[in-house]
Amino acid sequence: MRKRLNEEAIDALVAKRKRYLVYDSIVPGLAVRVSPKGKKTFVMVARFNGNKHPTRRSLGVYGKLTLDRARETAQRVHRGSQSSSKDTFGEVAERYFDHIQRLRRSHEVERALRRELFPRWEHKALSAITKRDVIEAIDALKARGKPSAAHHLFADIRWASMRV
Repeated sequence: MRKRLNEEAIDALVAKRKRYLVYDSIVPGLAVRVSPKGKKTFVMVARFNGNKHPTRRSLGVYGKLTLDRARETAQRVHRGSQSSSKDTFGEVAERYFDHIQRLRRSHEVERALRRELFPRWEHKALSAITKRDVIEAIDALKARGKPSAAHHLFADIRWASMRV
């Protein structure tokens, strides 16, 4: 269902037996998800990371997050998903490093990506990096006699690709 969302419209949404989405008619992909217990959450429904299937990402709980703030966030995400094909690996990696600062292993992940992948991919468009490129980077590390480091680098690449 698509509706022009406002505070009154969101407050009027009632819980049903199954959770459901009410999409905003102003911002594409923005919706309010209503759970069977009556919890209302802002979500963004889009194709993330070049995936062909749309998925939901939670933006925040209604009440803690205002409608205006949810719209701003959804528009930023929508613009970011359209321009991601022009981003280089280096630009996205820098944003990712800022994102993972709170993690215990953040310095190890950053060091490995900078050492192994920046020389190869720093100025390469993110959309141009293929499965073959990843395999070559991992195989090069294995060839230097570092299978454990190759395993960790592969895990870091996979984890980063889900977060960007």
